Amino acid sequence: MSRIALVAAVVAAAGIMTARRPGRRRADTRSWHSMTVYRTLDDVSANLPDQLCRLEVQLTPAPGGRGAEIRARGDRPDAEVRRILRLSRSLLEVGEVRR
Repeated sequence: MSRIALVAAVVAAAGIMTARRPGRRRADTRSWHSMTVYRTLDDVSANLPDQLCRLEVQLTPAPGGRGAEIRARGDRPDAEVRRILRLSRSLLEVGEVRR
């Protein structure tokens, strides 16, 4: 490999490495979080908890006929979105939040 080709490969790799640094997101990018609930899709859509209604939500059938999959994202921190999903699953499956 010629010296010029080697330098070009190193420069290209360095450009890729800086473009894909972990932990750097654009400010407008919000992560989707998902959770499977062992209830029918109709049951979930009819009984969405209030906190979950305040987020952007997508409902789809879970793979293998295992209930419904809830995907959510919002303007809140990721940890809070995950907490709302966990509480919502508990309310939908059990009817109460056990602590």
